[in-house]
Amino acid sequence: MSAAADRATTPPRGSNRTWSFVGLAALLALILLLVKPDWDVAASALFFRAGEGFPLAHLPAFTVVIKGLPILVIGAAIASGLLGIAATVSHRTWLGITPRLALYIVLSLAIGPGLLVNTLLKDHWGRARPHQILEFGGALHFTPVLEFTNQCARNCSFPSGHGALGFWTVTLAILAPPRWRDWAIILALTVGAMVGLMRIAQGAHFLSDVLAAALLVVGLNFILKYLILGPHLERV
Repeated sequence: MSAAADRATTPPRGSNRTWSFVGLAALLALILLLVKPDWDVAASALFFRAGEGFPLAHLPAFTVVIKGLPILVIGAAIASGLLGIAATVSHRTWLGITPRLALYIVLSLAIGPGLLVNTLLKDHWGRARPHQILEFGGALHFTPVLEFTNQCARNCSFPSGHGALGFWTVTLAILAPPRWRDWAIILALTVGAMVGLMRIAQGAHFLSDVLAAALLVVGLNFILKYLILGPHLERV
């Protein structure tokens, strides 16, 4: 195989370094919140005003993003699935989407934000949201991250569902051409972080909820990418 071919089938080293650094930083931050759970409350307190609650909870710009994000993400997955079906039937790619790419995109959303975050964890972990706890005028008790509780019946705080959808955009960033992949991943991480920050500002999630969503969804994406697409995207 020629040197040019080797370069074409080898992932950029920068991508590995970027992900190693980002993953380690997020994991360390989550561990720190395990050791210092009061910092979780302190992060939410930055957006709380006595007598007002969380003033940014109903900010129109935030509302548009929070309501629009699921539509955009689910729409992208559905479109990819349909293109994958068309590619299977016609034996040709459509807009660059192969059957395996479509499978990866659809499964990453269905298993990550869908099954893992929203169904298995949010409905069973029992963690109350910031605006529901005593520290912020609610009636429920704060629970440290990763501790099971009964403070919430369903659609609870841990982990962040919208944060998971924001970080799911990494799925698409991974598919960017190697030349632009690092920047695409950074952009996707920024989207996820900004969505997570919005939810913290609204009193809907703790910082640890967002970090957990990032680790779960992004980690799952890379596992699925390896299993479905293999180590080198250019060979798909």
